[in-house]
Amino acid sequence: MIFSTSLPRFKAFLGDFSYKASDLACCLLFLSSCILPAARRSVAAASRSILDDTRHAGWLLRWLGGSSAPAALLAWAQVQLQAAAQQDSKRLHLLILDSTQHGQQGRHAQNTFSRGNTQARPRQSERHQKKVHRKSCHTFVFALLLCPNGLRIPYYLPFYTKPYCQLFGWQHRTQTDLAAQLVDRMVLPRGSHVVVVGDTAFEAKQVRKACAQRGWTWVMPLNPERVLATEAKPRPKVRSLFAQLQAADFRKVSFRLDQGKLAALARVSLKRSQSQNHQRTYWVHARIAAVHHVGTVQLLFSNLTEPTTSGGVKVQKVLISNALQATPEEVLHWYSLRWQIELFFKELKSDLGMCQYKLGPGPFTRVVGWVDLCVTAFCYLEWYRWEHQQQARHQEKFCWQRLRTAGLKDKIRQQVRRADLEKLLGLALAQDSARLTTLLHKLCPAPESADA
Repeated sequence: MIFSTSLPRFKAFLGDFSYKASDLACCLLFLSSCILPAARRSVAAASRSILDDTRHAGWLLRWLGGSSAPAALLAWAQVQLQAAAQQDSKRLHLLILDSTQHGQQGRHAQNTFSRGNTQARPRQSERHQKKVHRKSCHTFVFALLLCPNGLRIPYYLPFYTKPYCQLFGWQHRTQTDLAAQLVDRMVLPRGSHVVVVGDTAFEAKQVRKACAQRGWTWVMPLNPERVLATEAKPRPKVRSLFAQLQAADFRKVSFRLDQGKLAALARVSLKRSQSQNHQRTYWVHARIAAVHHVGTVQLLFSNLTEPTTSGGVKVQKVLISNALQATPEEVLHWYSLRWQIELFFKELKSDLGMCQYKLGPGPFTRVVGWVDLCVTAFCYLEWYRWEHQQQARHQEKFCWQRLRTAGLKDKIRQQVRRADLEKLLGLALAQDSARLTTLLHKLCPAPESADA
């Protein structure tokens, strides 16, 4: 931005949010660098994102690690999205749990851990241990709330390693502990219908306990080490049920994510909606069973191909859920929406630069502040889309409903460019204002025509 001192409708997005003007200006610099074109997001790029309000990059870096404004602004952004989704609070919400990592190199980066196999190979092994640079990562646990009106509200907690917790005297929490904390602290009206979905890593007692306290349904892939609740010792594994299944026990289940009651949650693009290959087809077998340390649950054995063998049937995936009354179509539909958080990670990292920080060996609070502002930028774009969707009509409403981060960034860029050119027109001599206005409309369409 050149002359603009704010993003489109950003002041309306802030509403009654009250913080120091200097903190809001710094937050706006980072949000602008996330949303507007940039070769690579950095503190230096953020300091120059608004040419009429440049800041020193070093001062901005110190502010990033020492101010509470990024966390406060993110909390307010989540409140704004919650208010927008309040009218559909009685309909189904989907809460997706997952974690994402960002690789780091260097021995002095705070709060990092290595995901590699550090166990040394035997000396007599033919394969020799290679000496490589230590590669570690930062980890963040996310919960993405899919609302019935299509809004996506992200929540997250940073994962702290044991050495980092010992440094500050904190209690160490695992990733499943953090996921359970996100479920427990989720702000939703009492009686809301919520389904919690995650991968195998979050099929843990902490998450199940948090869901049980709130009366929520959960669907997860089965932990392969789970055993049946029987008195026989050793207890047979749930996988032993595969041998009892026949091809006739499976039935075909087919659905589309862009149709039905959950179509707004999937937000399938127009191109994919018109494709005939978007049909999801599974062959499933559902049964109720008692699993040790879990209780009575519904097990769903599924395949992508039709079983044809007369003997034992190979099962590709097993889902476990406490929704005993749900149909296999509902359980599969819920779990199919888990991919939305993978798309969210892609948008957050590729389009908003969440993992482009290069903050050196400084305090980890700078990384947390950076992630706070990137997630806030995502919330702002979601609110901007929802507001225009409410005002749009007919085909425009359909287009705004399916827009994702990349398309929303293009809309914001058009409005910012138009604001700068309008400022230039005001500074220019008004000798041929009609011609300049025509040129302005050709370069940057007006808001009402840009959405058509």
